[in-house]
Amino acid sequence: MLTLTFCSLKGGTAKTSRTFHIGACVARYNGKRTLLVDFDSQMNPSIILGIGPDTLDTMVPVLQGQKKVTDVLRSSGVKYLDIIPAKFQSGRLIVRSRSLNLSERWASLKGVKQ
Repeated sequence: MLTLTFCSLKGGTAKTSRTFHIGACVARYNGKRTLLVDFDSQMNPSIILGIGPDTLDTMVPVLQGQKKVTDVLRSSGVKYLDIIPAKFQSGRLIVRSRSLNLSERWASLKGVKQ
């Protein structure tokens, strides 16, 4: 599994555009199952794919250990491209009492059929 991350605290650096376009191209032109994880507090990747702010399942319960990654996946409408949407409050996630290990959360995806 290849993981790409686009991260910057500065706005206007094309994080959302780059992430969406690379993800969509990998899915569409290479036929590879691709997952976009939206941590954008403005929800721009989710909105691009037509997922509104009333979305119930996000990465927040996954990071809190309440759900698995596979429980919050949504189809994007683009073949092979799935998304875990954000909510406006996703950017305010505060995790107390333990550190998060995202590799443990992603491990649940290894058994997902390609």
